[in-house]
Amino acid sequence: MKRKLDSNTYFKEVIKNSRGFDLYNAFSNLNIRFQDLLQCIYLRLKIHFPFQREFHFQYRLQNVIIPNKSRIISLCIIEIRNNDAIFSSMIIDSSFNRLESLILGKIKFNILLSVLRSLSVLSRLFSLTIVASGNIINNDDPYNLIFSLSTLKYIKFSFETIHPPMELWTNNNYQLNTLQYMILDHSCNLSTLLHILSFTPQLRHLSYRFLYELNHILKCI
Repeated sequence: MKRKLDSNTYFKEVIKNSRGFDLYNAFSNLNIRFQDLLQCIYLRLKIHFPFQREFHFQYRLQNVIIPNKSRIISLCIIEIRNNDAIFSSMIIDSSFNRLESLILGKIKFNILLSVLRSLSVLSRLFSLTIVASGNIINNDDPYNLIFSLSTLKYIKFSFETIHPPMELWTNNNYQLNTLQYMILDHSCNLSTLLHILSFTPQLRHLSYRFLYELNHILKCI
C-alpha cells in the first residue's frame, strides 16, 4: 500500500534529498520570478484597506501605494482611524494614471473638497464612491467638482448621518457630462435635481434618499 504524502511532507522530502546549491538556485529563481511579476508594468493592482490603525496604513502607503501608483486600477480606503491625517498625507496626482475606481469612506467634508479638486488630473477615473462626515459647507458644493470630472460614469455620494437637503450650487457651464449612474444617498431638492438632469444626458440610473418639494407638487396636480 502506497503511503500518502501531504503537501508539507512532500515539500520536506524534496528539500531533504536536494543538494544545497541546487536548492538555492531553484528557490532563488522562483523568488526572482515573483519579483519580476510584482514589477511587471502590465500588472494591475486593486488595493483595499479595511479597518486598520493609522500606522498600518502609513506603512502600506509608503511601501505599496506610492511605489505602485501607475499600476493601481482600484483604491478603497474605509474605516481607518484618524482619517483626517490619512487623506491629508495621501496625495492623488497624475501618477495614478490607471486609477479607474476610488472609494473614500468617512472622509470629512472639508478634506473631501480638497481631494475632489485633485481628481481632475485622473484621465481614467470611471467610478467614485464617497461616504462623507462632518458639517456641510454650502458655499463650496462638491457636486461642482464631481461634475467637472470628464471621464466619470458612476457616482455614489452618502453621508454618515442624516443631513438637511443639500443645495447643489451647479454651474451652467458644464459640457455634456459622461455620468451614467448616479446615487444620491442623501436628501435633495426637486428643483436642484431637475437642474442636474439638464446636463447629464447620458444618465441611465438615478436614485436618491428623499426628495423635498415632491409632495407639494403632487398636491398641486
